[in-house]
Formats: sequence, structure tokens, C-alpha cells
Amino acid sequence: MRYVDACELLLELEIEESARRNRRKAKIQYGGNPFENLNLHIANFLQLFDTIKMQGASEYAIRLRLFPFSLGDKVCSWLQSQPQESITIWLDLVINLFEKFFPPQKLAKLRSEITSFAQQDMESPYKAWERYKGFLRYCPYHAILNWLQIHTFYSGLNLSTKTSVDAAAKGFLNTKNAEEAT
Repeated sequence: MRYVDACELLLELEIEESARRNRRKAKIQYGGNPFENLNLHIANFLQLFDTIKMQGASEYAIRLRLFPFSLGDKVCSWLQSQPQESITIWLDLVINLFEKFFPPQKLAKLRSEITSFAQQDMESPYKAWERYKGFLRYCPYHAILNWLQIHTFYSGLNLSTKTSVDAAAKGFLNTKNAEEAT
């Protein structure tokens, strides 16, 4: 065995062991179920595993190597069924995951929840804003422009909240541009 091969093997083993330790600690796995949030899983994965640094390995190589350890059986089986060497960069992996486990219908449903937002009875303006931001976070690829997000939120408010928002904005919020409204 050449020295370079031995170093690569040791690095690979060290990465795998580090992933096992972190997975046991974090207990995060994405199983591909409809109620699970792939966006949140990837964000949590990046937050946790981007803290791992290995000399001689890029952060993307580490991500590719460690990500399967964060997957449940169904998704892991899917990933292992992909042709060898078909996913060689992090972006390809993320795109393939979204195509398989975040279909366009799910994106359309989440965008619909965002665009049809309405303040609930007895819901404070703060709670309504937090709930609306939660919809946006749950679907970060919604492609809804900032001004339209503000307009949608404002339109979904009840009359008394709109009056309060307009007073705070020193005029009708809907007549302001995105910079003035935020």
C-alpha cells in the first residue's frame, strides 16, 4: 500500500468515526417522510457538521462523506442505489435529494400556505408574524419577492392589526416600498 493511499484511508476512517460520534450525540436523521422538513435537516446538518475540519479535506468532501450518516433507512437506501460516482459534489447531492424527496407538489402546497396567509382569531401581531416567518423558513426556496412577502403578510392581517401597523408605519404599509416597509 502506498503512503498516499494509507493517508487517504486513515482520513476516511477518521471522518467516518467522527460522523458516528456526532450522529450519536445529535440523533438527527432524515427519513424522507412527508412530515419531515428536508430544508431544516440540511440546515441542521450544515450547522453541526461544518464544525468538523480535517486537514487535507475540503468542507464539501467532508459533507459528502458525512451526510449519509444523517439519513434514515429509506433515504440512505435511495442514496446507495444511485450509480457509483453519479454524485460527486455537494450541490448535486442536495439537488438530487430535493428532486426525490421534495417534489414540486410539496413546494406548490407550501407556497400556497405562504401566499394565502391569514391572521388567526385572537392571534397577536407578533405571533402572526412569527407564524408567517415560519412558513417562509419551512420553504426557503419559495421564490417570493420581498415586497410580495410584505404585501401578503399585511393583506392577511385583521383590520385592527392593519390599523396598528399603518399607524406605526406612518401611513398605509401597502403604499410603501420593501425598504420603507421593513
